[in-house]
Amino acid sequence: MTENLKAAVEMLQRQVQELDAVLKQAATDLNAIAGGERVQQWKKRTVGLIAQHLGQADAERLANKRSEFSSYGDPMDELQDEIDMYREFLVNFAEEVKKRANQ
Repeated sequence: MTENLKAAVEMLQRQVQELDAVLKQAATDLNAIAGGERVQQWKKRTVGLIAQHLGQADAERLANKRSEFSSYGDPMDELQDEIDMYREFLVNFAEEVKKRANQ
């Protein structure tokens, strides 16, 4: 694996950990609104990091991810669902980047 792709995979793994920390903080604070705001800040930073490491086209894949959940359910469940969506995307994307390196 090239050093650039290795660094990209490590960055994606760090972003998953950061996302998990956002959820943990929201659960501790019992504040889904603030948690949602932190998720949006996280997403903006992560899109920038992906663009820096892998290019704008890959960054757009995360930027275009949108939560499709309603605002009528439990706010913490909604936040959990949104974080799970981003987490799954990043884990799968990291695997894709690893495969790119082996081609």
